[in-house]
Amino acid sequence: MPTLIVTLLLAATLSGALPAAAAQLFVTNTKSDSVSIIDTDALEVVGTIPLGKGKPNRIVFHPDGKLAWVVYDKSHDLGVIDAEARKLVRRVKIGGNPYNLAFTPDGHHLLVLD
Repeated sequence: MPTLIVTLLLAATLSGALPAAAAQLFVTNTKSDSVSIIDTDALEVVGTIPLGKGKPNRIVFHPDGKLAWVVYDKSHDLGVIDAEARKLVRRVKIGGNPYNLAFTPDGHHLLVLD
């Protein structure tokens, strides 16, 4: 039973996304307000993107793999990361209590769960 609890805790706190056709994983770090970029072949951290305060949590890539979108749990913002430039390019206050996000299959709409 303790293993199940640990597994559930990890699932609730770990959020990552892969850009289209890439060997990198972007993982949010809620305590350091950043994203780690992990090379999935070498299993090494190859970069870190500072995201600013606000407890960035869930992350998802647009289907084209160029931009990643991040939900901030504490500040109730939405951040946009340029994957190639490896930097935060936009941050928007959206209010409410955004928790999760996903793109529609055609990539035309970003759905944010409040």
